[in-house]
Amino acid sequence: MGTCCVKTTSSSTVEMPEEASISQYHFTDVIVGQGAFSTVHKCLNPLGLPVAVKCVRLSELQGDLHQLHREVHILQQVHHPHILAYLCSFHDPEHVYIVTELCAGGNLLDRIEQGPIEEKEMKRIARELMQGLAYLHALNICHRDLKPENVLFTEKGEAKIADFGLARVLDQSRIVSVVGTPYYLAPEVPDGKYDLKCDLWSLGVLLFYGLVGKLPFQGKDWPELRDNVLARHIEDWGKATSEGQSFLLSLLQVDPQARPSAVQALQEKWLS
Repeated sequence: MGTCCVKTTSSSTVEMPEEASISQYHFTDVIVGQGAFSTVHKCLNPLGLPVAVKCVRLSELQGDLHQLHREVHILQQVHHPHILAYLCSFHDPEHVYIVTELCAGGNLLDRIEQGPIEEKEMKRIARELMQGLAYLHALNICHRDLKPENVLFTEKGEAKIADFGLARVLDQSRIVSVVGTPYYLAPEVPDGKYDLKCDLWSLGVLLFYGLVGKLPFQGKDWPELRDNVLARHIEDWGKATSEGQSFLLSLLQVDPQARPSAVQALQEKWLS
């Protein structure tokens, strides 16, 4: 595999792997995802096979490509049935292109917006996501942005963890930067010191949303939301069974040390 160098705002450069020219990919009219700095297109690769291509607009990154480089570096390391498969990446003067497998089954948010998901199906999704998370955590990778939009499905319905734009490899015991989506943030994250257990909280919120059809904690602003989070004030469990409620509450422990690890969660009866 060759490499290409992308300039940063400093005198340093960031190496990005390169396997093909964008001219060898056929962009269809189908957009499968949209982000603040990127658009994900359905494309046909040089062999005519469908893939997803995330097109990151360099002009909107404000010259800081280190996060993008970190995302590609992490994607290159991970290989798991329930993690979106990375294929290659390359660039032109205006974009960096990240090529992955195409998940034609949509995302979890699309499914939730149609109504709460049956508990049997939600358990299957939870088990697959927890298996992917256990794999990531074994590599000391913290995803930091688990939410329904970042859970994709194959045509067969298999769940995949996607979007590693905020992911970090933990080279120390804790992280101090505050990133993520507010409703899914673990309560320790705003304090600026957290570890892999923050992903368990986010997954708990995500699973609750899928099972009940609404978020567990509400608030008109951040202080009210945080108060409800700290109080673990949940008004409506929908049709969740007592066993399902117990499992979700184990993930939604305010004290991260009281939450199970992903490996421990996989041993719980609700996921069996």
